Amino acid sequence: VAFARLFFPAEAKVAMQIAQADITPEVGGFSAASTSGKLREVDLNETPVTKNKRLRSRVDALVKTVELGRRYFPNCSQVLDKFLEDGLPDGLDAFQQQSGTPDEQQVKKMRFCEVKEDVRKAYSKDTADNSMFSALSSNSSSSAMK
Repeated sequence: VAFARLFFPAEAKVAMQIAQADITPEVGGFSAASTSGKLREVDLNETPVTKNKRLRSRVDALVKTVELGRRYFPNCSQVLDKFLEDGLPDGLDAFQQQSGTPDEQQVKKMRFCEVKEDVRKAYSKDTADNSMFSALSSNSSSSAMK
């Protein structure tokens, strides 16, 4: 979900709204502390059972978001899955180009551009496939009405 938000923020936001995932930076895979420099507020009166229910609800919403992404964007999902399987020691932090030596920053930038281009190509293929499927289904439904 975090990578989808990174590459396609508008589409990820819609998918999360459909899945009824609350749109917060923490849900998207970024911790509030790393993005704003501030600690997240904690409810000290929240019981462990309530906390577990809240967290389970958020996980369920994220799972639904991923399922929607896989359904409507299978090629993008494959590219992102392959990227994640290759292993990222630091997760999204691997793309923070400000850290590391200048050579490391250059490698990170090049890798980010490669992944972004692969995802862009996959997205184009998915949208073309979805357009073709929509055209086929509308033609079959209009011919069924005749």
